[in-house]
Amino acid sequence: MKGNYQPFRLEMSLERMDVILGYPCAYEETAIIPKKHDLRFAEVVYVECAYLVVELRGTSEIMAKVYRAYISEIFAICNSFESCKDINIRGDKVSAVFTGIENEKEFVIDALKAASLCNGIINALNIKLQNVWGDCMKGIKAGIGVASGRALVMKAGHAGSGVEDFVYLGDVINKATEICGLAYNEYDKPICVTEDVYLKTVEFATNNDMKEDYQNLLQPQQNKRLGLLYTGEFQD
Repeated sequence: MKGNYQPFRLEMSLERMDVILGYPCAYEETAIIPKKHDLRFAEVVYVECAYLVVELRGTSEIMAKVYRAYISEIFAICNSFESCKDINIRGDKVSAVFTGIENEKEFVIDALKAASLCNGIINALNIKLQNVWGDCMKGIKAGIGVASGRALVMKAGHAGSGVEDFVYLGDVINKATEICGLAYNEYDKPICVTEDVYLKTVEFATNNDMKEDYQNLLQPQQNKRLGLLYTGEFQD
């Protein structure tokens, strides 16, 4: 989020903390993320969502223009889904929140479709790199993680700061980030999803030309810490 300079005053800070800590802990559950001007700074809500994380591997060897192309197109893919409500870029990692559709299977499938497209665009970028630089440029890889579940949503900043970006917290964010780290590291596949995502993919075809659903393209992996995960390498 962009900074918005304001001097810090301890007395105002103490007052803000009193308001936040005094706010009821019974958080509202909602299927749709509220509009930013409708959510108060002391307020926190739960929302069902799918969380996608894409992270490059070996970024120290990547040129700025390659990194720029990667960021540009991963952002474009996520932004092409109506259910994608927030996109965050931090270093070589792009994350996106998919929610706001009454049928939660549909936004989970959107996140999985985005993961598939991200894998495809990485492959397309590698072909372009090969055409321009030949063997002088190594191909890039990206781990992709998708998890689904309930996230806490709150505003960053404080009342009167002019900063109204949302912050997302919860197990779904942690899991998506962690399994993204497993893809192309512990596992040799670029896409890694939680069991919950896998169970919601049945009967959803990958595209109109294929009769397979996503479950046919994902293979089980038992992880000692995270339990049953699924990995795959496919692209739309």
